[in-house]
Amino acid sequence: DDDDDDDDESDDGDDMRITVRRLAKCVFMLCSSSFLVRCIDRCCAGGGADAPALLVKAVSKYVRYRQRRADVVATRMQKFVRGMLARRKLRIAKKAFAKRKAIVAEFRDTETTYVRCMQLLLNKYVLPLRALAADYKQLGMLSKSDVDVIFTNLGIERIVVENRQLMQKLDERARLMLIPAAPSGDDKAGRSRKNTLVKATREAAPSVTVGDCVLSHVHAFSKTYPLYYVKYDSSQHLLKRRLGTHGNFQLLCDTIKNDPECRQLDVASLLIMPVQRLPRYRMLIEDLLKATWPEHADAAPLSRAVTGVADAASAVNAYVKASEGAAKVVEIEKQLRGADGLVTPTRILLRDGALDVRVGANASSSTHYRICLFNDMLLVATATSSSGMRGVTKRGAFTGHVVRKLPLADVRLNDVPNMKRIRNAFQLVASETSYIMEAPDAAAKTRWMSDIRDAMQELVAASGGGGNGG
Repeated sequence: DDDDDDDDESDDGDDMRITVRRLAKCVFMLCSSSFLVRCIDRCCAGGGADAPALLVKAVSKYVRYRQRRADVVATRMQKFVRGMLARRKLRIAKKAFAKRKAIVAEFRDTETTYVRCMQLLLNKYVLPLRALAADYKQLGMLSKSDVDVIFTNLGIERIVVENRQLMQKLDERARLMLIPAAPSGDDKAGRSRKNTLVKATREAAPSVTVGDCVLSHVHAFSKTYPLYYVKYDSSQHLLKRRLGTHGNFQLLCDTIKNDPECRQLDVASLLIMPVQRLPRYRMLIEDLLKATWPEHADAAPLSRAVTGVADAASAVNAYVKASEGAAKVVEIEKQLRGADGLVTPTRILLRDGALDVRVGANASSSTHYRICLFNDMLLVATATSSSGMRGVTKRGAFTGHVVRKLPLADVRLNDVPNMKRIRNAFQLVASETSYIMEAPDAAAKTRWMSDIRDAMQELVAASGGGGNGG
């Protein structure tokens, strides 16, 4: 019996081992882990009734093992992803840096060409013509006043000085962005020095800034270039006249153009370069800003440089517009009798045209008048042209006399709806009477009313008072 009992216990142990092994195989199939099977084998080697507890211990140990493995895998995956992102960022940075370097090189090269051409204009034309102006009648050259109008008054000397400084700064920054080639040769000391230079340049090149160079000259550009723009048209007009009437001057210009140093650029091609330069600055800086990543030290200066160049261009346009408006005021004062004292330091012409005017609210007929709108006044004058035709003629064709001066601060603007006899009209109400002005069409009426209303609002803003505009 005792032997039978021992055999029964042995059979129970074998059955337990078989059950555990089957369970282990199931777990192995589920988890695909030979490690767990080995753990179960070791835990169940003693057999007996402790096998379930040992199995739980083995599973717990396996779970901890799997957790450690998961942590290792997660760490490796994180390292891989970080490395992949870093490599991608490096590729993007290298591409952006290459683009930045190309744009900076183009900026430097175009600035060098521009300064060289301005220096040629100074050395080949301005200085020699100034020297020849003393005997211009005998030599058939330009007088001193002609040289001043065509060249000197444009401020070419200031442009050369200012832009040469910018060129030198751009050249310095472009050189910093050129990474030296790898060292070669057997000279260890030379290779060591070159290695040091390469390392230092590679570290400094990506952080080179250009925006600050442009910013340091924006203020000077806003002072220099408006003068050039304003004087450019009169310069070109006189240049064409003198080229047609002064044969020796024409011969001199052709000789200078054929000089190899001038590369077939004539005087007109050289003179127009400053007019084209400010828009080119804006284009190059905007391209450079697009190629600059936000974290770069040059991002903020470039953004300010774009704004600065845009402001300089706006200042140039405003200065040109004001100068042209002031010049037209002088012209109108010469054309109209009774316009003495029309020219003031702040008065500019905004609009000039012919309208049919009815004086008084109950006027039955209209009279064709020339209307000149200034920034502070509206002038009514007789409108007769050399051809005798009604309406607006070519610039300078009007002759006549002043009928009325209406300060904009003392009038009120009203819209007039279309009626049977009056169409496309607006009304100006002054202290003594009113004026109904008829435009040729609805678009012209809209432009006149818009310009008058804007001028009134600017006057109100300047004085800080209330408005009269309707």
